[in-house]
Amino acid sequence: MLIAGQQSLRRCASARFISTAWCGLSRRQFCASKQSWKKHFKSNESNQSHPDPRLIRNIGIMAHIDAGKTTTTERMLVLTGITKVAGTVDDGNTQMDYLKDERQRGITIVSAATTFKWSGTRVEDQLDEHTINLIDTPGHVDFTMEVERSLRVLDGGVLVLDAVAGVEAQTMTVWKQASRYVVPTIAFVNKMDRMGANFDRCCRSIQEKLNILPVPVTVPAKSADEFNHIIDLIQGRVYWWEGDACHSSTVPDHGEFYQLLNNGRNQLIDALSSVDDLFLEAVMSLPEGELPPVSTTLAAIRRATNSKAIIPILCGAARRDKGVEQLLDAVVHFLPSPLDRPPVQMAPVHQVKSSQDLQLLATGKYTGDGVISIHPNDDEELCALAFKITHDTHRGALVYTRLYSGILTSRDVLYNPDLGIKERASKVLRVHADDFQELHEAHAGEIVAVVGLKHTMSGNTLVNNRATSQMKTHSLAGITIPQPVFTCSIEVEGSSNADVEHALDCIQREDPSIHVSVDDETGQTLLSGMGELHLEIIISRLRDEYGVTLIPGRMKVAYREELSSSVQHEHHLHRELGGHMQDCRVSLEVSPCDSLVVSVDDNIKDVLTGDKRPEELLSALHHGIELGACRGPSMALPLVGAHVRLISLNHDADISPAALTACAAEATQKALVAAGSHILEPIMQLEVMLEERDVGSVLNDLSAHRHASVRQVEMRRGSERVVHADVPLEKMIGYSSVLRALTSGRGTFSMEFLRYEQVPPSQIADTNF
Repeated sequence: MLIAGQQSLRRCASARFISTAWCGLSRRQFCASKQSWKKHFKSNESNQSHPDPRLIRNIGIMAHIDAGKTTTTERMLVLTGITKVAGTVDDGNTQMDYLKDERQRGITIVSAATTFKWSGTRVEDQLDEHTINLIDTPGHVDFTMEVERSLRVLDGGVLVLDAVAGVEAQTMTVWKQASRYVVPTIAFVNKMDRMGANFDRCCRSIQEKLNILPVPVTVPAKSADEFNHIIDLIQGRVYWWEGDACHSSTVPDHGEFYQLLNNGRNQLIDALSSVDDLFLEAVMSLPEGELPPVSTTLAAIRRATNSKAIIPILCGAARRDKGVEQLLDAVVHFLPSPLDRPPVQMAPVHQVKSSQDLQLLATGKYTGDGVISIHPNDDEELCALAFKITHDTHRGALVYTRLYSGILTSRDVLYNPDLGIKERASKVLRVHADDFQELHEAHAGEIVAVVGLKHTMSGNTLVNNRATSQMKTHSLAGITIPQPVFTCSIEVEGSSNADVEHALDCIQREDPSIHVSVDDETGQTLLSGMGELHLEIIISRLRDEYGVTLIPGRMKVAYREELSSSVQHEHHLHRELGGHMQDCRVSLEVSPCDSLVVSVDDNIKDVLTGDKRPEELLSALHHGIELGACRGPSMALPLVGAHVRLISLNHDADISPAALTACAAEATQKALVAAGSHILEPIMQLEVMLEERDVGSVLNDLSAHRHASVRQVEMRRGSERVVHADVPLEKMIGYSSVLRALTSGRGTFSMEFLRYEQVPPSQIADTNF
């Protein structure tokens, strides 16, 4: 019995006390926590000049909204001595959610970074002290850009799941992002103390929806739906809690705990044996019934995790301080250090690269010409990637940077190969949410903020200004910026044009997924972003942080145009440009393709073979094709799904790049008009969480008014239901207030982009472009 097992364990427990105050943070307590963070690192740095790269973990916390990411991070800060009092999302006093809107709404809007030390749950394990650089990312689909750029620079991830809901819509989105950058990941099944929590069901949903083998390394032991025990399958220990005190002991060789341990270990060994040959050999060499050493099992899990063959699963209840210590142990044991990751690569700045090339470059698998491999070594030349920018009232722009090699010292003059400029790093800062500690220098593998870079953008590469010419002409893969799907007009109220322009420039530099443009027909300023909430937050931040009040107009959806057919076209340009007569002839073919971008065939290089200025003319041709294909031929909407192939090129020997660009642009535009196009609209994958009594009215609204295709009504604990549907984004404008009325405030929903789909011709006349 569980109760008997607990009494047996109390007699032989070695306790580890965890002091946690379950109260809100007063202003004095909050400030004390910040001072505690600074003292923590000041004392550590006096004993060690810089962290060993083998003992660094750069990780991100990612999940669906409300799975408990920020709560988990806050508990980590308490356990590692960074703070003395844990904030809560409900009270709006967490350290990682520091924006006014984050605390008011109870959601994470921007990614927040922090650094802390961890040397293991138990002193007896003699684990080396590790430095963990952690980024807490948003869980709402509107802020997926924050997740994207964080995962671009991280070495590992922690996927947090709700123990009742399992894998949800945004869980799959962040998993795809992590997979794009081949980020090894462990999972934490949170909220095991909730009614209806089901650890096994969560593991099944991971295997079915994420298509990866889940391997539990800790399992829950529950008595009458009360979650208070966690069994470590590797160490053979059980952890339980009495108030604020966490106790642990070896599992006795009898009772229900032993049965759970034995079953779990068998499954763990079987799973590892199926994916790791070295572990299988070690198991086969043991006498029957003997377990492999703990070190052998830990090493096998680490190898399988880093190769993305498995995802280790842990369980807990972060709000109750349960299981977070074991999660930190897993971060250290299973996730890679900077030395364990493949070397990142730099490629020539002006070399044309497809989206696939950039992904390969980011993961160290690019095979193009002129590649430089970057190793995480202080002795190498400095190479860093700027991945996030924020604006501080007193310091100005703060450029968050991942150092891949070399040493960055305050006052260093840096060179930006992407922009071709040099800037001085006046200060180097360690980051804790919205608080900072000045450093003299930062080393390979670290994540820091840099002050003084006035022009650097997210995705830019930084090297030392004294670097070799080769380093100065190469860059890392940048950040993939998603295309906006919502647009609204904005009107200024009570602010000068200069203030508005400055505020919009700053907010676009902070968040590249925000686009500001001007409507050619009406002259209105348009603000585009990833969703209604995204634009609402941006307008709120402009008011609170920059003192600029904007009045938003009606929301519009970002429609696209796609080619209908393939067409070949030849265009002859013969005119005076720049005081000289220019003559050239471009023949090309445009055709539909399965892509959300306009791509150019690689044969363009072959056409230029033998030309005296191949690089210069190649750049001019690409620029011309991009200009000609930026808008569709029917409604002048952004064009997607088009492939351009250059057939032939004839030109004067002294043709100017501007003339060649103009000829390529005109040829592309005329070919697109001849090919024709159709209109595409974004289709979203919708999940509506509601009570059983509200299902009928919600389904009726989705079918009758929103053209939704309902796929499933999922049954969860008690009367909880989840409606899964595919729905046009345009029909979801204002859905929050509609759902609130239909469910008397009980229902919630989430969406993620699914695909673009052709708008039926019968609906085009009624569509608001």
